[in-house]
Amino acid sequence: MTASILIGMGSAAMLLIVAFVALGIARSSERGTLARNGSVGIRSRATLASDAAWEAGHRAGGARLRVCGLGALIGAALGVLAGFLPLLGGSEMVTNSAIATLIIATSVWVVAWALAAGGAANRAARAVTAAEG
Repeated sequence: MTASILIGMGSAAMLLIVAFVALGIARSSERGTLARNGSVGIRSRATLASDAAWEAGHRAGGARLRVCGLGALIGAALGVLAGFLPLLGGSEMVTNSAIATLIIATSVWVVAWALAAGGAANRAARAVTAAEG
């Protein structure tokens, strides 16, 4: 395997970190065990307004974060596995193209679903804040 393929596989593997972080936050969000904090979670003005807004927002965004994480996990795994295409007769150019395509597609997936989770969390948090006062 050439250096470019190994670099691509390593880059795809880095998306595994994103996947596991998203899945961990989703799990905690859906269970209601992610306390309001300064570093982890769906952090917006609306979700940070109160503990009730934080919990409602994270429960609303949790399922979308799970989809985000599962897509990232699948895309990252496929990106790493694509590095083995030369063993099946694939050229270096095809292999690098496959890895790059999977990395880009997975990144777009992650951003889209993270934004969707944030939108759902904001709507739920605003509803709680409006009901509180």
